[in-house]
Amino acid sequence: MRKKRLSGVLLPVASLPAKDIGNFGKVAYEFLDQLVASGQKIWQMLPIGPTIIHDSPFYSPSAFAISPNYIALEDLTENPTRKVLEAKTLEDYYHKFDFENPNRVAYHLLWEQKRPILQQAYRTFLSNVQDKTSFQRFVASQAFWLEDYAKFMGVKELFMGQKAHETWFQWPPEFKNKTEFDRLYCEFEKIVEQNQHKDDVNQWNFNASGYWNRERVTQFHTIHYQAGYHRFLQWIVFEQWQQLKQAAQLKGIILIGDCPIYVAPDSADVWANQAVFKLTASGNQACYAGVPPDYFSPKYGQFWGNPIYKWFVNEERQELNMAALNWWCNRLQHQFSLFDELRIDHFRGFAGYWEIPADKCTEKDENGVMVKTAKYGAWKPAAGIRLFEYVAERLHKKLTELPIIAEDLGVITKDVTAIREALQAPGMAIFQFAAWDNLHYIHPDGTDQYLKTDADVRGLPLHEQAAWDRLFYMVKDELVPFSQHEFLPENAPVSGKRISYPGTHDNETLVGWFTSKDRLPAEKAIFERYLDHNLRGEYKQEPIHWKVIRLLLKAPELQYTIFQMQDLLGLPNIGPQDNIKIRTNIPNKEGQWQWKLGGTQQFSMDIMQKLKEATRIGGRS
Repeated sequence: MRKKRLSGVLLPVASLPAKDIGNFGKVAYEFLDQLVASGQKIWQMLPIGPTIIHDSPFYSPSAFAISPNYIALEDLTENPTRKVLEAKTLEDYYHKFDFENPNRVAYHLLWEQKRPILQQAYRTFLSNVQDKTSFQRFVASQAFWLEDYAKFMGVKELFMGQKAHETWFQWPPEFKNKTEFDRLYCEFEKIVEQNQHKDDVNQWNFNASGYWNRERVTQFHTIHYQAGYHRFLQWIVFEQWQQLKQAAQLKGIILIGDCPIYVAPDSADVWANQAVFKLTASGNQACYAGVPPDYFSPKYGQFWGNPIYKWFVNEERQELNMAALNWWCNRLQHQFSLFDELRIDHFRGFAGYWEIPADKCTEKDENGVMVKTAKYGAWKPAAGIRLFEYVAERLHKKLTELPIIAEDLGVITKDVTAIREALQAPGMAIFQFAAWDNLHYIHPDGTDQYLKTDADVRGLPLHEQAAWDRLFYMVKDELVPFSQHEFLPENAPVSGKRISYPGTHDNETLVGWFTSKDRLPAEKAIFERYLDHNLRGEYKQEPIHWKVIRLLLKAPELQYTIFQMQDLLGLPNIGPQDNIKIRTNIPNKEGQWQWKLGGTQQFSMDIMQKLKEATRIGGRS
C-alpha cells in the first residue's frame, strides 16, 4: 500500500460520457488526461463485472469476467487484428441513442442494440479473421475461470426467455449438476470433433443412444457456440482493459478496483463451485446474506439474497474449507492483476457475517404483503485473518503487501479491526457520516444545551478550539466528545480510517445531503462552522462542496482523499430540470446506477483547474 498523500476521483466506468454507456475507449483515455490535468493520481471505480439484475455492478454472473458493455466498439472497426465491424454499423447504432438523456444510461436500449452488434462481430471473427493466436492465448491463460463462465453463459443463452429456467437453480438436472454437465459436455465435444467439417448441425452424425438425440445435440450445439461467443467478448474487453491500464500507469494514475465480498446466486461462481457455498443437497441456497436493521433499512434490515460462503468443513468451525480458500485466492490474485489496489466491500464479513435462514427470510408487512426481511438472521464467524495468510503465502507476498483497502463502515467490532491492522490496510471514512446532528453543548457553567436551531449554534464561540472540545453527541446514553468521531480527518491515525470521502456511491451527493429537508438547521450550521474553523475562515464565500474538498485535501492525517465526480461538480441528488437520478445508488432500492457525465454536467476545464490548485495547496500534487 502506498504511503504518499494522494487524491483522486470515484467514477464508475459506466458513468463516463459516452453516448450509450461509458467504455474502455476514447472517453476513458480522455478521463485519464483529465485526472492528470486536475492534479489527481487515483481513479477509483465500482466493480467492472457483467451486470444482470437491476444493472447493479455488485450483482454479477461472474466475479472474474468484465462487462461486455465496456467494449469500445470503435476498436472493432479500426484495429487491424480484429476488424470485425463496419463504421456504418456503429453510426447506425449510435443514432439509436439520439433522443436519450445524456445523463442517464438507457440500459434497456443498450441491451437491445449493443448485443446484436457484438454477435455480428463474433460471426465475422469466426469467418473472416484468420489469425486467432491472440484469442487462443487469452483463452488458455484464463481457463481457470473463463471455461466455467463461458459454459454457464452458454446455458443461460439456451434458456433465455424461459421463465421456468431463468436461474441455474431452475435448470434441468443435467445442467444444474455441474459434474454431470461437464461429463455430457465432454461427450458432445467428441461429437463436434467427428463432425468438424459440417456446418449444419442437422447433418451431423452421432450415436443416437442413451442420452443423445437430435434435440439434445442441438441444445449442446447452442451452448457450445454461445460459450465461444462469450470467450470472444472477454478476450476483446480484457485486451482493451489491459491497454487502458498501461496508459494509466504511464500517466502515473493508480487504479483502485472494487470487490464485492459476496457473489450473485445466479452466477458461474456458485454453479461451478458449489462446495464453496452453503447450499442444500439439491443445490439450492440454505441461507442468505444481508445485514440486520441499520441506517438504510431500520425496519427489516437489508436482505441481499447472496449465498453464504462455507468457510468451515463442519459446524464445529475448526477446520477451514480449502475449496473456499482456494476460490478466494484465485479471485484476489485475479483482481490484483487488474488493479493497483482493491477496495473490498463489506470487509467486516471476513470476521463475522449475518446469516439469514432460508425458512426465515420473509414476513408480512403492515399491509399484509410478503416482504423480504433480514431481521431473523444471526452473526456467524468467518475465516478471519487465516484467509489472508493463506492468500499471502500462495502469492509469495507478506501479509502487509496485499494491496487491500478495507470498507469498514457500519458497526465494526474489534475482530474486524484486528484483521485490518494485521494487513496494515487503510479503512474508510465518510465525512457526511460524522456526528453533525443530535449534538449537545456543555457550557462552562456545566449546563447542557441540545442544539436544534440555527440560533442555538449562532451564539456559541466556535472560533475557539476549546469550544469544539465541549461539543458532545449522544451515544448509548452517555455524552461522548464530538472531536473523537472516527470520520473526522484529524482522527485518522487513531481510527485507521486513512481514506476519506465526502460520500461514496451509496450516499447522497454532498450538495444533496446538505440541502436535504432531513438536515436540521443546527446540523447544517455546525457542519459549515466546522469547515470554516478548520479552513481558518479562508474560503467562507465558497459553496459547501468546495469547502469539504479543500478541507480533506489539506488534512495531513489522510493517506488518500477521494471525491465522487458528482461532488466535484456540486450536483444535487436529482436533476432539478429533468428529474434524472444523479445519486449513484440508494441501497436496497431498484432503479439505481443510472447517472453518467454528459450534457451540461461535465468535468470542465474550470473545475479541473480549481481542483488542481486546491490539490497543490493541500500538498497532494
